[in-house]
Amino acid sequence: LEQRLGGILNMGFDDCGTVFGAFKLIDSFGELLERDFIQSDLEAKHLHLIRQYGDDLKEVQELFTSDRHRSCVGKMFERDGPPVYTNMPPAAGALAWVQGLLQRMEDPMSSLQLVMNLMADADEAKDVSRMYDSI
Repeated sequence: LEQRLGGILNMGFDDCGTVFGAFKLIDSFGELLERDFIQSDLEAKHLHLIRQYGDDLKEVQELFTSDRHRSCVGKMFERDGPPVYTNMPPAAGALAWVQGLLQRMEDPMSSLQLVMNLMADADEAKDVSRMYDSI
């Protein structure tokens, strides 16, 4: 039974496209994840989660640095500055855009904090933690 559950969990992780989706999967299994066999499978996925979150952080940083001076042509209000919807004032729209980027960074980090503490010795965890603090 535990092997099947571990297999299902591995397939679920492979199908998750985002870090947030992976944590939803972990939350849905709840107390079943505390079993020893499943914990060993889960430890291998921790590094993958940290790497994936690091990639997300790089993407957020790239979006902020590249898009803060130009808007998306066609869909957004075309002007100098961050992408803003056509029905939003420039200042409020820019604040909403930055708030969305911050939320994209902070929501997974709150769930990832336990994993980061468990994997504190890993170089990937240190790099991701430094990147999060620098942004």
